[in-house]
Amino acid sequence: MCKEETITKEKVPDQPAKPGTKPAPPVPARVDEAPPTHTEEKTNPINYANVYQALWDCATNETDELGFRRGDMIYIYEKPHVDWWIGSLFKPQGFNVGLVPKDYVMEAYEITAS
Repeated sequence: MCKEETITKEKVPDQPAKPGTKPAPPVPARVDEAPPTHTEEKTNPINYANVYQALWDCATNETDELGFRRGDMIYIYEKPHVDWWIGSLFKPQGFNVGLVPKDYVMEAYEITAS
């Protein structure tokens, strides 16, 4: 008859520590806040006064310009120049920030005071 041997598994660290460094202390759990629910996700409010729509296609000639097509929604971050603004394509899958010619876009929403 064979003796049963108990095998203990060692916990393997996620990332090997560099020689001569101390391991990071564990992050303490916060007890003063309940975890957010899926309806309480943190979102940045959108300022719809800064959302513009492209009137025409715009091919980029320089690397700092933003290329877009007619009908694209563009979020304008700054208006540092009379003719060129800084903006990005307004889409959920990511964005590139670049210069936008002011004459190629129009306000997407009419904002009225209520």
